[in-house]
Amino acid sequence: MTLIPIEWRFWPKVKIGPGCWEWTASLSKGYGQINIGGNYGKPLKAHRVAYELLVGPVPPNMDLDHICHNRACVNPSHLRVCTRGENVTNRKPTPADSGLKGAFRNHARWTSKIVWKGTIYRLGAFATKEEAHAAYCVAASQLHGQFANFGENQDCNYLTKQDRIDGEADDALGDL
Repeated sequence: MTLIPIEWRFWPKVKIGPGCWEWTASLSKGYGQINIGGNYGKPLKAHRVAYELLVGPVPPNMDLDHICHNRACVNPSHLRVCTRGENVTNRKPTPADSGLKGAFRNHARWTSKIVWKGTIYRLGAFATKEEAHAAYCVAASQLHGQFANFGENQDCNYLTKQDRIDGEADDALGDL
């Protein structure tokens, strides 16, 4: 039996757009997959195949993180090599009751909290949900760096550069 090169089978299954490149074939838990070796072959994650075809091998014991949070995306510019812990940190967030990540209603006030290495850090009480979210953003930036996740379609552009430098959440985080 003659095997067809994987790139010949791979690219017809990709819808390339200006942003995400959508995998249009088989999905498993939202991730694209492609079999190698016919019906008895091992399925490979489509985003890993795309990365290895266009960029190169993924280092051993490393993950590929979807920066875009779209598991069906195979665009290598939307992927970054990371550790498992960094990948988990950047998971697509579940919205808090405020609609802003890290901001929660607590009676008449808004509170903010962040989880880091299995510990919940309470960042304080605030008058508005935006202030609570801002405290979360500062803490996330400090703790997670480039893997900070501010929430889907959310950013912290309303923080001034000085706010980011001062770090509203410094007191709550201490010397982590």
